[in-house]
Amino acid sequence: MTARTTTGAVSSVRARRTTTTLLTAALLPLGLAACGVDQDPLTYRERSTQDATNISIGDLALRNASIQPPAAGETELALGGDALATVTVVSVSNDSDRLVSVTSPAAASVELVDGTGHPLTALEVPALGSLGPSDFGLVLHGLTQALRPGMYVEMTFGFDRNGRKTTRVPVKVWDTPLPRDSYSAQPAPEE
Repeated sequence: MTARTTTGAVSSVRARRTTTTLLTAALLPLGLAACGVDQDPLTYRERSTQDATNISIGDLALRNASIQPPAAGETELALGGDALATVTVVSVSNDSDRLVSVTSPAAASVELVDGTGHPLTALEVPALGSLGPSDFGLVLHGLTQALRPGMYVEMTFGFDRNGRKTTRVPVKVWDTPLPRDSYSAQPAPEE
């Protein structure tokens, strides 16, 4: 009889261990999932992999808005320096409109220039037409922070007829690859 009691006790202990193991395996994922509750790390945020932004403002579409990357061999657009933003404006309206202002907290001022670099006070957007980077550009003067490829900058576009809209515009990644030893990894600034 003693052998039976021992065997039963061993079976009972094994059953408890199995139950405990199964219960732990079932509850562990719930505990680990709770570790990220109420956290907002940058890796949780959805981000576009595009090198440009597209938005609509009334009857206008802004396509391929981006800030040109640093010059070859440079890793960033320097604090206090200038940057060039390009965008294509497409009108689907029978009425023309005018781009009258562009602002950004990333620059002391934003200047509208024609295709040759001469300043403009406004840009006439033709009815049922478009204007692109060969027609005009936006120069961000006096950058308030250093900009690296892949970063996003807020820009607000103001039109006479279609109003204002703010969007995030990316700094383009280099068009040609950089040599491996010309770039040193640095942590991304927190947004």
